[in-house]
Parts: sequence; structure tokens; C-alpha cells
Amino acid sequence: MRRFLTRSAARESATDLQRIDPIKRSVNEALQSLEAEKKGFESRNFRRNDEGAFIAGSDLEGDGDREPADNALLKNYEDQIVAPTCDRSS
Repeated sequence: MRRFLTRSAARESATDLQRIDPIKRSVNEALQSLEAEKKGFESRNFRRNDEGAFIAGSDLEGDGDREPADNALLKNYEDQIVAPTCDRSS
């Protein structure tokens, strides 16, 4: 008995590739976007850590040794770091 074929194997493969290629491109674009976002986050996080460490000073120094403006700036940085982890509603 002869099988019923809707299209040739070569055409079937070509059609499959045509359907898969846009999906592959979309996934690759999403991955590239995520990688760029990750690099940006790491850069901002690294910069904040450096700024916070500079303002906080060494562990040998007490809070009383800092200028009031530095204490306010440090508090602001701490609030920026903590706020995104606490506010999960949005």
C-alpha cells in the first residue's frame, strides 16, 4: 500500500526551518537584552558598593567620625539598596 504524502521531506524541512528561525531570533534577542540588563545592573551595583564603602570608611572608624552629610548619603544608598528587595508589590 502506498503512503499518502502531503509534501516532500526536503520541503518539510524547509518549512520547519522557516517556522523555527523567527523563534530562534526572538529568543536570541531576548537573551542579548537580558545580558545587557545584567551588565548594567552589575555596573550599578559595583558602583554603589564602591561608593558605600568609601562613605562608610573602614571598620576601624566609628559612625561618629563621619561628616553628617556622609551619614545622610550613606543612609540614602542603604535605602536604595534595601528598597528594591522589600517592595515586591510592583
